[in-house]
Amino acid sequence: MVQKHFRVPILLGSLLLLTLMVNTAFAGLGVGVTFTPACDGYTLRGGSITANRDNTGRGKEAYVTSARDGSGRVLFDSETTYPINQRVVYGDGDHVNWTHLPQYNPIIMEVLSPGGNGQPDQLIYVVTGNCATLPTYGSGIFALDDTLNLLPIFAPADGRTSSPYDPNANPPRPVNPPGLAESLPGYAVVAADNLFLRNGAGAEYAPVGILDGGTKLVVLGQNGATGDSLWWYVEVGGMRGWVKSSLLYLRGDLTAVPTVPNDGSLTTPTLYVGAQNPIYETAAASSRWLCEIDGNRLYNVVARDSKTAGWYRIEASCDGQPVLGWIQAARGLLRNPGGVDIPVY
Repeated sequence: MVQKHFRVPILLGSLLLLTLMVNTAFAGLGVGVTFTPACDGYTLRGGSITANRDNTGRGKEAYVTSARDGSGRVLFDSETTYPINQRVVYGDGDHVNWTHLPQYNPIIMEVLSPGGNGQPDQLIYVVTGNCATLPTYGSGIFALDDTLNLLPIFAPADGRTSSPYDPNANPPRPVNPPGLAESLPGYAVVAADNLFLRNGAGAEYAPVGILDGGTKLVVLGQNGATGDSLWWYVEVGGMRGWVKSSLLYLRGDLTAVPTVPNDGSLTTPTLYVGAQNPIYETAAASSRWLCEIDGNRLYNVVARDSKTAGWYRIEASCDGQPVLGWIQAARGLLRNPGGVDIPVY
């Protein structure tokens, strides 16, 4: 039985990078077949194909011709079957309309001999095209993975970033696959060890990861500033964030990199507590004792007392249950790199 499907590929192993207007044929394609995708459909440019795999169990080979736009919207998905050893001749100039019109570039079209009857999927043909009236989704850069799936490398540069990491956990240290950044018109190289990847364009924004010196970054955007205020919006190891320009080496041509929104969150104030200490229900040692918290940890600060800021209200846990408790300010060291105004409670 044929497994007809429009594939949602997963990135594996090494990459063969492809850009717009790629036309790639694989084993199984006949002579001179060309599909040209356009805004309203695709055009055949002659040629032939010969069925040679019984993937149906009925002495026939099935082929799935499908197309999608850059956002993954399915434009066309059709299956045909031909008897084994039959040579199918395509008409030169025949045009087939899409079932659904594309909304983004690039338009990606493929012919697949799907798995079935003990046969694996076999990609027969893949091509990408461009519609001049449509915007490009993401970078417009695609790759072939180890199983010959065609997939986009990057989603749109919309300013979204990865989530900040737990300050008490080991931070992620992402890297890109070898050769990925260098394949683009321009890229960046980290010029300092232990560089913060942040969720906003500024040192006051929360870190989402840490980058080792020499890490190569895919540059997707910038904050529109100049000089020491310039930050780049980058992707590395599947994570996104912002890095200060003065701490990078820039390579190639980055003149076409767009300005993207800076929507990060400021770094949450924390209190470093070096040893075990009690926390209380209110900002007074005479109030109910909640529990004793662990030392050598950072605790998020959510409020301060109204008089002298001699107490902080922190997020902690007692017997494994989350609590909000008060601790004397002298028992810890406040860290507030984002300059957040800690509310009075």
